[in-house]
Amino acid sequence: RGIKAKEDRAEVVAVVQKMLELLPKRDREIMTQRFGLSGEDEQEYKEIDQRFGLSRQRVSQIINRSLAEMKKIYERFQKTGKILRILPQKSPP
Repeated sequence: RGIKAKEDRAEVVAVVQKMLELLPKRDREIMTQRFGLSGEDEQEYKEIDQRFGLSRQRVSQIINRSLAEMKKIYERFQKTGKILRILPQKSPP
């Protein structure tokens, strides 16, 4: 269970990171901070509101919209079984 669980978790993290790349930068940063996706503690709405100069309601809207978009991506992933086929490839800088 230990090794397999680590491999599964690593795959989930990779998929979530790819989905986050599709979001606008501000939305990605808000999601990362709210859910502690960069290895840091989850941040409260108040902290995020102040950092971005947004209302709590606006931050909530951004999070809900981002989660809905990520859900759509995941549903396409379940149908195809290949996350790389549904994610646009970034062109080199």
